[in-house]
Amino acid sequence: PAAADGDSTDIEMMNRKMAEDFDDYSGIFKKGIVLPLLAAIGLAIVILGIGVGISMLLPDVPMTISVILTITTLGVAASFIRPVRNIRKTFQLGMYFIVAFSIVIATRCDLSIIFQAKYLSLLGFVTYAYFGSLLLHLFLSWIFRINADDYLITTTGFVYSPPFVPMVAAALKNKDVILTGLATGMIGWILGNYIGVALGMWLGKL
Repeated sequence: PAAADGDSTDIEMMNRKMAEDFDDYSGIFKKGIVLPLLAAIGLAIVILGIGVGISMLLPDVPMTISVILTITTLGVAASFIRPVRNIRKTFQLGMYFIVAFSIVIATRCDLSIIFQAKYLSLLGFVTYAYFGSLLLHLFLSWIFRINADDYLITTTGFVYSPPFVPMVAAALKNKDVILTGLATGMIGWILGNYIGVALGMWLGKL
């Protein structure tokens, strides 16, 4: 019981720290922070290079697939290295890159193309996947008696991605759910890469 209480306290402290530091970019350009961040970016570039190299060794596998899976695998592996995991502000820097990337992609979106007749099947699939996942999540939450805040925050993490978690948590006036939303969103990213590639390869063989 004492160990369980200690674990619970650690999780609560981590949750509280995450809620306080999530959107805190202060001091990111200080020497003691920016230099380790540059090292982290360098590590990310090395991982990307390894992914490209492996893709060249596997000419029969589409380059995108091999690169994505290699980056995902090595990125997860690197997170278990304590010095890498303890680099400050990496989460904030990563969120900045994700938001910037999302904005760039959004500016290139042409909705008139999506609604063309030849793309209606794709639009139907996306609609089915989106609302189907929400309904499935709602159904499972009802079965396992998941409270409304946890349902909303995990749905946000899974469907919309972690950058939107703090905004939903603020709207719910419950910062205690931030860690839950971020964790599920990141796990969704990781598993989604593997499952998505596997599903795509399976559908390609039909």
